[in-house]
Amino acid sequence: MFSFSSPLTLFSLPFLTAILAANALTIPIQPRAPRGASMTSPRSPSRYSFSTSMRMASVNISGDDPFGFQSVNGILYTGIIDVNGQQYTVQLDTGSSDLWLDTKEDAVPNAFDTGVVAEIRYVDESSARGHINLANVTWGEYQIPDQAFINAPGSNASSSDGTYNGLLGVGPPSLSVVEKRLNGTPYDGSSFLDNVFSVYPDEPNYITFLLSRDPHGITDGGVFTIGEVDQNHTAILNATILPVVEGQQWTTFMDGVLINNQVFYGASLNTANVEVPDGKVIVLLDTGTSLATAPPDYVDAMYKTLPEAEFVDSLNTYVFPCEARVNISLIFGEETYPIHPIDAAVFIGLNSKNRPLCMGGFSYLDDSDVDFILGDTFLRNVYSLYDFGSWARVGDTPPYMQILSITDLETANAEFDTLLAKQVDAFVQSHSKAAAATSTSVSAGTKGALPTDAASRLSAGDGDSDLVAEVSDLKRFTYIILGLAGAAVLLLVVLVFMIARLLKNGGAVKQGKGYKALSDPASAPGQLSDHQPYSEHKPYGGYQTPYSDMH
Repeated sequence: MFSFSSPLTLFSLPFLTAILAANALTIPIQPRAPRGASMTSPRSPSRYSFSTSMRMASVNISGDDPFGFQSVNGILYTGIIDVNGQQYTVQLDTGSSDLWLDTKEDAVPNAFDTGVVAEIRYVDESSARGHINLANVTWGEYQIPDQAFINAPGSNASSSDGTYNGLLGVGPPSLSVVEKRLNGTPYDGSSFLDNVFSVYPDEPNYITFLLSRDPHGITDGGVFTIGEVDQNHTAILNATILPVVEGQQWTTFMDGVLINNQVFYGASLNTANVEVPDGKVIVLLDTGTSLATAPPDYVDAMYKTLPEAEFVDSLNTYVFPCEARVNISLIFGEETYPIHPIDAAVFIGLNSKNRPLCMGGFSYLDDSDVDFILGDTFLRNVYSLYDFGSWARVGDTPPYMQILSITDLETANAEFDTLLAKQVDAFVQSHSKAAAATSTSVSAGTKGALPTDAASRLSAGDGDSDLVAEVSDLKRFTYIILGLAGAAVLLLVVLVFMIARLLKNGGAVKQGKGYKALSDPASAPGQLSDHQPYSEHKPYGGYQTPYSDMH
């Protein structure tokens, strides 16, 4: 179990900052998310290309950025909407379908109050509660009059730092709490996307995501489209159809996991009323989950045998030196979809010898109605399409998904060291700024003093095997001390506690399947068990090695 004697050593400041924002909302897509480079106007065939320069969340929507699609530290994805002339930055979540806004003390101008109260509660015990209002909502070129939303001033589910002040669900309409609350009233509680598909019937009723990979600051989110595919990835229209197989969620069957040239498959543990074919598992694609979760056996197969890997109960996954990379690909039908090693291993800080430490991008998930929750750890490696089909009022075909691989494993492995070095450099700079802010210096002779650049860090490890002991007891990480003031240290302790609590409740920083209301049995995430990595549990359906023998 982690001890919190020196949390700053283990977790980078950008990572902690993002977790703080995520905790307030349970982490949907923006990278939330439940979670832009380009989007398409419904009234024009031209595309809007987003610049690659950093934008703050408060920027206005401009002609070349109609949706304000942004990544927040690589784990949240947001958009900027206009509500009766007032702009709000909202997290985007494929795991829910309602719109709610933390209006603070300022009411939305000229909004109509229905007098009906609604509440959306999240698994981290945060909530958005308030009167359902009606207002004109515009996102990009899509304008919906009298859109229903929850006016939730002071909600503890919004970010405390103002990064986002609401949530826009872009998931199946049947998940809507607002629509259920307004049923039987004179008011239309349809979700925003369902209204878009109805008001703009010539637009195909699907959305697409191509999530960016930038862990530093507020940057372009990647690509998000409504009713059109990105012009650089039109091949997705010919990709294998992945039918929805369970409930009102983006679930489908997966055929296996390729781990370092071994294929693991089968042994579905799901509790849903779904007949899973032999050798397959049921998976949920959720942009609102920042990392990914999987059955314990699969997570063990990914990370347990890595040199110096140590299972950490509070994270429900393994911590290991980042140089011990793992190659993971997911198999759907006849296609394999590689995961970039920088996504499979998440940089979290440095050990006492200044060696980069990573945690697994997959964590344990037990006793759920799905086997895998594939969040941004996987979804950053594919261009994904979600067709609402008959879920939308104007649709008459079964809902489905398509995914197109965008990661070349050979290229990904070649650039891993460079990407890791950038993360380490950002970590060093964050620590340097924190130290300067508290007017505290670290003497050059202090054990564990920080090298001045990432290259020296990456070569600093001497191959000693004491990492496991250090991970088991974080007191050994106190060799790296930045002398932060007591208040700052307390904040970091709280943040680490948040990480432990959120990950233990659902894996990828946010629990379970995204921002889904607890009152909805179809969307309530499963609880993780106390499974230990070395205990005996249900085995895989089997494995084959090498993978090349299958072809």
